[in-house]
Amino acid sequence: MKALNNQKFLAVFIVYAQTKTCVKCTERHTIPSSNAWVPATAGLIAGGEVVKDLVNIAQTMRIRPEDEANSEPARIAHERATKMLEEHKRIKAEKAAMNKMKCTEI
Repeated sequence: MKALNNQKFLAVFIVYAQTKTCVKCTERHTIPSSNAWVPATAGLIAGGEVVKDLVNIAQTMRIRPEDEANSEPARIAHERATKMLEEHKRIKAEKAAMNKMKCTEI
């Protein structure tokens, strides 16, 4: 940990679990199979923290459905989504027209 302090990290997140009982695997005659899930779970937790940090940096917020009608950011997002949908439909129609022209030329 001292090596991390020297590198001036702003924050270090640590994932750990506290066990209430410590029983050796040989005492209960079974090997825990949950060890295979530990790296994946830690990765999901770390990924969630990254997403939270990115959302925080972007100053993005959640808009509750009941506040959507009066929310300026929601209105802007809706307008942007509508424009993107119209653009997508236009491009799709152009491609369909181009394909139709190619088929008639043959």
